Amino acid sequence: MKKTVTLFMSVLLVTLLWAQAPQLISYQASIFSNNNSPVKNKPVGMRISILQGSSTGTAVYVETQRPVSNSVGLISIQIGGGTVVAGSMAAINWSTGVYFLKTETDPQGGTNYTITGSQQLLSVPYALYAETAGSTTAGSTGATGPTGATGAIGETGATGATGAIGATGAAGAGAAVPSLSTVQRDAIASPVAGMLIYNTSTSCFNYYTGSQWIGLGGEPTLWYADTDGDGYGDAANSMLSCPQPSGYLSVAGDCNDGDAGVNPGGTEICNGIDDDCDGLIDNGVGTVFFADADGDGFGDATNTQLACNQPSGYLTNSGDCDDTDDNVYPGATEICNGTDDDCNGAIDDGVGTVFFADGDDDGFGDATNTQLACSQPSGYVAVAGDCNDAYALVNPGATDVCNGIDDNCDGAIDNGACPANPNGTSICSQGVCLLVCSTGYADCDGNTANGCELNVSNDLTNC
Repeated sequence: MKKTVTLFMSVLLVTLLWAQAPQLISYQASIFSNNNSPVKNKPVGMRISILQGSSTGTAVYVETQRPVSNSVGLISIQIGGGTVVAGSMAAINWSTGVYFLKTETDPQGGTNYTITGSQQLLSVPYALYAETAGSTTAGSTGATGPTGATGAIGETGATGATGAIGATGAAGAGAAVPSLSTVQRDAIASPVAGMLIYNTSTSCFNYYTGSQWIGLGGEPTLWYADTDGDGYGDAANSMLSCPQPSGYLSVAGDCNDGDAGVNPGGTEICNGIDDDCDGLIDNGVGTVFFADADGDGFGDATNTQLACNQPSGYLTNSGDCDDTDDNVYPGATEICNGTDDDCNGAIDDGVGTVFFADGDDDGFGDATNTQLACSQPSGYVAVAGDCNDAYALVNPGATDVCNGIDDNCDGAIDNGACPANPNGTSICSQGVCLLVCSTGYADCDGNTANGCELNVSNDLTNC
């Protein structure tokens, strides 16, 4: 894509190179892109014409050149030293009227000339004319008038800068742009429109429009020294300049221009240095430490400090749920005290006495229905063994009777429920104690309480 290019041109401080033929006119112009930036170090195609009488007059001389712009977009040529297209510089009679310089430029370095400009030649043509003038005529004196205005600039320059330009012209050394400070430039009483100087205060070319001085390529920029080459400049070490000075950047913010690892884009690390130039040292980096106020070896997760070195009274491990009690910490032994001693989120868990539910209130609990607690819960007892917690007459302390139930919870039904039977055996059957006499004995009186009272071998008639 082509760039739009603007040509700032002027035959500035043109000097006659006249000691030997061919005759030459020094010419300088600055080329800028549409964003007012100089077109640097590029070949530029040019066609130069000298017109007689007016800016659209007859071309008495035409040549082409292809100079290369410098690092600030400036081109310098010697008119008369290019490839001649038409005419001859030596054949121009400078005494016959006025002459204009017409330039046509192709910023791409070819012959597609898209930028055209022209201006009247003043001091240079008449200096050339002085080569053959035998005497000064009225016409020649009139032409010298504009040159006189330029001379006034030389008188104003207390530093003699303008005078130096005149001397160079006489010596035929070529074009020279005066180097002046801003103070010296502003001391010129009547600068001529089109005058170009190099401002030593800003390192910029300044152009006088006829009413004010302007910078070619924009106003000067404040540049910051980047001594350590980290891409950020030192705000305390700056320079105002149009072109970017070597070793300087437009971005400031480096708080230590002697350390490439320290800049606004740096990464903060634990080193006692403000690595990212935010005004804070070691901020946002380091280890999280936890306060251990009770000295039990575990810190409080709600009381932290981010630091590169361990602060006094702080630890790297947390988990203490009560940092005022050195008996409470992760790993402590849980005891019955209403406190979460081991900081597992549960109070008195896994400790205490096993209590048994006593649903029938007979003083004995159900071994299958328990609760571990530090104090006896309501409805629970410390003694288990009840094999029927819905019936108060059934428990380990009850007496087994002949009823088809394990009344004393010993695992046997009706065992021992019938009284012992001398000379026989008592058997509980369907809730009734039955007497079975041993051989040779009989229960003749039907009283089970005295068992098989008769020895039939001794008293056969008793029954």
